[in-house]
Amino acid sequence: MLYTDTSANDSFTAATGTLAGTDANGDSLTYGIAGVIDSDGDHVVSQTSDYGTLTVNTTTGAYSFAPNDAAIEGLKTDASETFTVTVSDGQATTSQTLACQCHRR
Repeated sequence: MLYTDTSANDSFTAATGTLAGTDANGDSLTYGIAGVIDSDGDHVVSQTSDYGTLTVNTTTGAYSFAPNDAAIEGLKTDASETFTVTVSDGQATTSQTLACQCHRR
């Protein structure tokens, strides 16, 4: 995800996508964000950072990053953040980094 702030009053839209995984045995997969638990059972986990909020559907892997407009507009230099997303078949878990880069022009 890349967001570029200019000298104008920018508006940043959410980035969306779908995490993908496969299991050799055909087991169902659960997606997530490392260290975040679906405590209310709604199949959605979220993690808020300085520059926005990442939300992942634990059943489908669909994700959305809602940028924090004020924080990105307040940048004096380039910044980046990473989230560790996971996929598990109930026995093994694999993780990958999802990055958000914010640039100041």
